[in-house]
Amino acid sequence: MAGPYRFVRHPIYASMFSVLLGTGFLTTPWWLFIPAIILFLIGTEIRVRIEDKLLAAHFGAKFDAYRKSVPAYVPFLR
Repeated sequence: MAGPYRFVRHPIYASMFSVLLGTGFLTTPWWLFIPAIILFLIGTEIRVRIEDKLLAAHFGAKFDAYRKSVPAYVPFLR
């Protein structure tokens, strides 16, 4: 596997999370920032699970092996 997909299965969600954290720390009061992070993580987890099921149905054992070796959207976190 090459590119960002060797670190995370869903690099767009990792980048969106990074943008949320960066802009949130700079511009958002903490009492709004914390719920925004929680809602983002819940929504992202729902999407990742749906996408992983679709990918597993399409690619089978190859995707299962990939899923076991690469985290979903936070690099180096399982």
